[in-house]
Amino acid sequence: MPDEYLSFSRMEIKLPPIIHYLLTFLFFACSLLPAKSHALPVFSPEHNLWTIRTMELQPLDSTLSRLQLVFPEQAVSLCLGLLEDSKREKDAVLQIWTLYQAVSAYYYIGQIPDSIKDNVLLNVNREEKQGISPMLSLSYLTLGKIYLTEEKYDLSFKYCLLAKDLAKKMDDSAQFILADVAASAALGALGETEEALLSYQQADAYWQRHPNFYKHLLVRFNLCTAKAATKAPADSLIASLEQIEAEVLQMGDTALLCWSNMMKGTVYLMESMIKSHVDSAQAYFLQALQYENLFNNILIKTVLKHNIAITYISQNQPSLALAYLQDVIRIWSERKNYLHLMGAYHSLSECMFMMGRYQEAYHYLLESNNIKQQSFGTDIVSDIQKTNMRHIITEKDQQLDLLLQKEELTHSRFYVYLFFSISVFLLFVFIVSILTYKNKAIHKEKENNQKLYRLEIDSKNRELASSFLLLSNKNSILSKIKNLADNKDETEAQAVLNQIAALAESNLKTDDEWQHFQLHFNKVHPKFFSRLHNTYPMLTENDLRLCAYIKIGLKNKEIATLNHISVESVKMNRWRLKRKMKIGTDENLDGILFSL
Repeated sequence: MPDEYLSFSRMEIKLPPIIHYLLTFLFFACSLLPAKSHALPVFSPEHNLWTIRTMELQPLDSTLSRLQLVFPEQAVSLCLGLLEDSKREKDAVLQIWTLYQAVSAYYYIGQIPDSIKDNVLLNVNREEKQGISPMLSLSYLTLGKIYLTEEKYDLSFKYCLLAKDLAKKMDDSAQFILADVAASAALGALGETEEALLSYQQADAYWQRHPNFYKHLLVRFNLCTAKAATKAPADSLIASLEQIEAEVLQMGDTALLCWSNMMKGTVYLMESMIKSHVDSAQAYFLQALQYENLFNNILIKTVLKHNIAITYISQNQPSLALAYLQDVIRIWSERKNYLHLMGAYHSLSECMFMMGRYQEAYHYLLESNNIKQQSFGTDIVSDIQKTNMRHIITEKDQQLDLLLQKEELTHSRFYVYLFFSISVFLLFVFIVSILTYKNKAIHKEKENNQKLYRLEIDSKNRELASSFLLLSNKNSILSKIKNLADNKDETEAQAVLNQIAALAESNLKTDDEWQHFQLHFNKVHPKFFSRLHNTYPMLTENDLRLCAYIKIGLKNKEIATLNHISVESVKMNRWRLKRKMKIGTDENLDGILFSL
């Protein structure tokens, strides 16, 4: 080693104390940080090849997405040609990608050949031996879409979840969204629209960030249908669909107008209790059928005919619906599409019932129920729920395994964290204890003040009551004196008696006493009259006086004595007061006045 490096290694570097302490603290803080987790996958060369090839295939993916919606036969033909090329060139990536595109096209035709299904199963078996890879994820998704087309919703849901798990592990958001939407389609077919709605909303947000017009278009259509199934307002959904239709017209792709009209009709059909909506739905379905003639998709045409038949049944026109339903049942029977066939038989049963052909109506209703029991019993829903629960449990187990790995990596720091946590906890407990003690002291002081205030109020109320009782006794005596003076006839004492009568008369006037009472009452209860007047503005002066007497705790007999009326009159006044204040018979007038 050269001398200059040796001399440099022996140099003594002197730092200021504050810098030394700061560096020590930073090293200590860094030592407390958790070790970096190795949760992200290490991408293999095959994964990198997959990424490059799928980026190259993006323009073709957009083309196929459109063809699958409007010309699925052309999409299938193109995919079969690509599939032959991939086999000849032994291009596994292209083969798996092409099989997925072909199955997506076959889904809109309604039938998948056994040869395609066999190829997908071979790919699944081969890729499972290779381990986690994007090709295995897409193979699972392709198999899930096959089972979705075959109406085996439990298997479709299972493989779509497997595809989601792998896509999540590889942080492949595009495949995750595709698998999530396919799983939602299985849920939506069985009426589980709430979960499907969440998935469509998530997919809608994703395709807004990663533009693919045709994939986004299909998700938006499904989102509107799911919202309609969850009783969202039809007008707002129609507005969304018209916005989509404007975008389609701007692109000049008139074939897609079939889809937009079909979705608008579906939205209105789900609110078939409103007659105008049934008429609108029928008009949109008939318009969609005209657009469908541009590309002649048997699956879409049959769905439209069934929907048109339903609108005719809702309009009490079974004879018009019958012609459509017979054609629909023939096509679904040939294709062994039992979900749609079950619905068609049910509609045909309603049609026959409306025509008075009850025996045939009963027969077709039995056919519908038999298909439901054989193909769509509660076992499928139960299996999907169990699969979903297993999926959730598996995710939780994976999270637990990750936590255990982190715990092993950070085990040496456990006691430092524990000591720090206990210190913080004790400090927190100490602070809480101080605050609690202070709060209790403040609360106790408030209670004592409230008790003193109540005692003071009670004392003043008793003082007011006592003074009014004295006034009552005084008025009673003066009243008796006046009566004696009025009954005397002796002329010699007439002048004196007249003076007594005048004195009694002046003392019997209670207006000044009432003013005096109000003055003292407002000192004890300063806001009583203002609150009473604001709440019950219809009360008269006599009503206010009665309320004040009740507020200070006077009994009916004492109030009667003060006002020189009978106890029954006081009761009647109280009853009138309750009626003015609109107080129910089960409510207490005294309690309401005490609370003011």
